[in-house]
Amino acid sequence: MENYWLVICQILLRFQTAIAKLLQLTQVILDKQPQIKYLVWTAPEEYQSLPQFYFTQLSDRQTAVSTLLANQLAQLLPSSSVSSLLNGVAASPGTVIAKTVIIEDFETHSDSHSMPIFPGCILVTNAIEPHHIALIKQVGGIITETGRTTSHGAIVARELNIPAIVNAVDATKILQNGIEVLLNGNDGKVYPAAARHLSYPHLPNNYLLDSSHPIATKLMVNLSQPESINQVRNLPIDGVGLLRSELMLSELLTPQFFERRQTELYRLNFLNTLTSSLRQFVSAFAPRPVFYRSIDWYAQDSNPILGNRGTYSYICDPALFDLELEALATITAEGYSNLNLILPFVRSVEEFEFCYRRLKNIGLISRKSFKVWIMAEVPSVILLLPEYVRAGVQGIAVGTNDLTQLLLGVDREQTEFSDRGLNANHPAMHRAISELIATAKANNIECCICGQAPVEYPNLVAKLIDWGIDAISVEPEAVKRTYKAIARAEKQMLLQKVRNEQPE
Repeated sequence: MENYWLVICQILLRFQTAIAKLLQLTQVILDKQPQIKYLVWTAPEEYQSLPQFYFTQLSDRQTAVSTLLANQLAQLLPSSSVSSLLNGVAASPGTVIAKTVIIEDFETHSDSHSMPIFPGCILVTNAIEPHHIALIKQVGGIITETGRTTSHGAIVARELNIPAIVNAVDATKILQNGIEVLLNGNDGKVYPAAARHLSYPHLPNNYLLDSSHPIATKLMVNLSQPESINQVRNLPIDGVGLLRSELMLSELLTPQFFERRQTELYRLNFLNTLTSSLRQFVSAFAPRPVFYRSIDWYAQDSNPILGNRGTYSYICDPALFDLELEALATITAEGYSNLNLILPFVRSVEEFEFCYRRLKNIGLISRKSFKVWIMAEVPSVILLLPEYVRAGVQGIAVGTNDLTQLLLGVDREQTEFSDRGLNANHPAMHRAISELIATAKANNIECCICGQAPVEYPNLVAKLIDWGIDAISVEPEAVKRTYKAIARAEKQMLLQKVRNEQPE
């Protein structure tokens, strides 16, 4: 019997060592090919010592069982021994243990002071809209029943390093208010708090960045919260490619505040808040450029895709846009030369011309350092870009989230569309983006991509480099791996060029 248990122990020890070796081999693969999302290993059925593993399948397409980022792979094993309470989609990495606060519907709480949210709690709710952002900054974790990784709440959670999961169906009903749980934003699951005893080993992540190899393509960052400036300013980035105004000004864009936008008190508060926030960003990143995207606000009772939004809303009521321009003019008058403007969701050349006249009237156009771009997220921009350039557009920022919705006829908040291939990695999106880049180059303007696509689909980075993209702007947590993906793509392009030039 003693020999029997000795054999069992030897088998278990060998299995544990084999798993450790498999993790190490997977890490090596991810170091060299981070775009891989699906990997199948095999080993001979009979072996005397450690097995020799061979990978027999690999793919850069995401599957239901993968999102095997390095730290997720390491955390998968210890979590497997504990049943999860709730499953969702991983939206922001990290783990947190805290008590839940369940708010089924934010709109039923008209007064923000009545919200039961307390610092460090795990907020469980149906969805998070832009005007809720100010309320979630203090939480330790976020769980929403709907949405995708491109949801507003997920975007801010990643920027502020708040663990979050989305599309956790019936979360407000499955979880009880006030219970302590472990939220794992890496694997998209919620565990009992008792899972705290499990160890969560982290693989080293210094492989993600080697800035000793400079890149030619500009790498920029998407931001919205002044609180994130300090953690980002020293990263190897070329500036802020997208400063999201509606998330930065969320406290002033609640339905209650927005109804008072014509009052002098609101105007002063809005102007002071925006000017102060802009000053923080431009001073922190100077002389690197900061591209501020003006407010893309829509009424909560309207269709967020086709309703009164973007520059069309400025024509209907220019009061808020004029306040934004006043803040931009104040900052540039202070001597900052790195502030620029991106106009959102532009549907027509006439809309741009309306905005351009107001920019000219306030004196911003006369400043050579001040650039005016538009978001390329309405498909008509693909066809009309030369006309926009003649009207004064100096650059475009490709917004893959809205462009995907409008080009493929899908809802960005519904995961089933993306799971079936109707996402930013679709061939139609590839053609649209490549054509935008080509037209921008032909008209001597810059082209940046600032949507979530290069992060969700790393294989797209190499295509963007090949098409000639000028800049890629991503969220802070994706800067390091995007840097490496750009460096690899540029090296491969140079290598291919050298090979093509060699005589046969």
